[in-house]
Amino acid sequence: MRVRQKTGLNKAILDKGWHRLELAPHNAARYTGTAIVKVNPALPSQTCHECDHTDPESRESQARFRCTRCSYECHADVNAAKNTLGAAGHAVPACGDLAVRRSEKQEPVRAARRAAPHR
Repeated sequence: MRVRQKTGLNKAILDKGWHRLELAPHNAARYTGTAIVKVNPALPSQTCHECDHTDPESRESQARFRCTRCSYECHADVNAAKNTLGAAGHAVPACGDLAVRRSEKQEPVRAARRAAPHR
């Protein structure tokens, strides 16, 4: 990519409303009665989910994590996601409603799903 194109791309990115992007999930959370938890993004991909040891050498590649202390192995993104989830302190379902009420966008549970499997 040329320097001029890169400069234009950087300007376009900075011109977008990052504050509005941050407000969107907060507004959705108010609507659904959920909470937004900000998690410090520092070092989740270098910290072992099993033993909490942080070492840059544990991140063997873009996709592989292997702890230098306890030898725990996992996909690096999965390990980082587990650390982020743990830092948030709770799990949030995909529908985002924490079972307070059903989201209008979520499909209802159908009796057919609970029926015996097809033969």
